[in-house]
Amino acid sequence: MITYLKLGRVRGLSLELKKDFGSRPFFQKNTFHYETIIDIPYVQIMYTSGKWVPKRRASNVNKENGKVRENIKRVHKN
Repeated sequence: MITYLKLGRVRGLSLELKKDFGSRPFFQKNTFHYETIIDIPYVQIMYTSGKWVPKRRASNVNKENGKVRENIKRVHKN
């Protein structure tokens, strides 16, 4: 079973329950690129913080201020 909670625009919390995870490790925490993964018996919790930024930005984002530009509708003349 997987449960995902969206916490704002970028942050998220994912909770996954599986028998396959087993009873070990009792508690283990890993952090990688602003994402924290906590392993406890039969459960894996993943938290993505608000500092996470995608590596590749969309083409309609202004690089100077980070705001999204509106899509311009193009008219094709035949």
